[in-house]
Amino acid sequence: MRQNCKIALLSFVLVGWLGLISVGVFELNQYSYTPGAPESGLSDWPAKSSLIRQSDGRPTVVMFLHPKCPCSRASVDELANLQTETTGLAKVVVLFLKPESWSTAEVEGELWKTVSLIPGVERRLYTKGTDASLFGAKTSGQVLVFDGEGQKVFSGGITAGRGEKGRSAGRNIISSYLKTGELERGKQLPVFGCSLLERHRS
Repeated sequence: MRQNCKIALLSFVLVGWLGLISVGVFELNQYSYTPGAPESGLSDWPAKSSLIRQSDGRPTVVMFLHPKCPCSRASVDELANLQTETTGLAKVVVLFLKPESWSTAEVEGELWKTVSLIPGVERRLYTKGTDASLFGAKTSGQVLVFDGEGQKVFSGGITAGRGEKGRSAGRNIISSYLKTGELERGKQLPVFGCSLLERHRS
């Protein structure tokens, strides 16, 4: 009888443990594919921005990053891959959020250094309330593409999930556009990353 009770108790504990693991895996999976807030929906290059748009007819690609967002390491990797495929076809700028209470050293960490290794990509810092905020980016990994006339032709991310490396719809769309000039205007895809409106120091 005692042996049966022990077996029953062990089975109960095992089932409960497996249930907790299943719930955890499900929630993690849900989080991985839950997009962040989209940008505010501007249609053209912000006229008041001091950020210089490409002026020779080539498109301009702008990515926004939170320096401490672990999800955005994959976005940077995919930007590097995109740049390899389309070198010289667009001006590419990466804007790093610098919270007002942070030092420059805190911002210029791993992601900043990784971006510096991508040929042809400019890096800049921005703080809330500056002209970079005119673009309305709310999620780290947000990419905006403007054509040679300053019209927005793409908005979204270039990863398929949070921290997920590999080809994605966003990367494919931008790559194809820069090579052919063909794209449905206003194309918008989800962005998978940390909020640019919250603090992340870890």
